[in-house]
Amino acid sequence: YEKDNETNYINYDHAKSNHSLLNYYKGLIQLRNAYESFRRAEYEETMFRDNSTNPFLLSFETIHKKEHLFVALNAYHKDEFTIKLPEGKWEIIVNEESAGTKNLQLVENELKISSISGYVLRKV
Repeated sequence: YEKDNETNYINYDHAKSNHSLLNYYKGLIQLRNAYESFRRAEYEETMFRDNSTNPFLLSFETIHKKEHLFVALNAYHKDEFTIKLPEGKWEIIVNEESAGTKNLQLVENELKISSISGYVLRKV
C-alpha cells in the first residue's frame, strides 16, 4: 500500500512480453464471471475429494443451481497424476495451456493432470 515506486510500479511492457499469461488470467476472470458457482456456492454445495494418498493433489466438485463443475489441482512438480472423475461426461474448460468457458476437450472416467497445473471441468 505505502511502498515506494520501485515496489508498486507496474511495467505495462510486461503485458506485451507475457501476452499468453495475460490471456490465461483473462480466461480465469471470464470463467469466474460466467459461473456463479465460483462466487456464490454454499459450503454444502462443494464436495472435496479424498486425495489423502497424494498430498500434492486437491480436487473438489461443486453443484450450484444448474452448474456442475469439477476442479483438480496438481502441485507436484515432478510428475503427472491420473484421477478418477465423477460419473458422466465432462468438458475441460481450463487446462495448463488455456482458460475460459469454451470446451477444450471432452473426457469421462479419468483425467490425467500435468505437473504443476490445474483443470476445471463442466459436466455435460
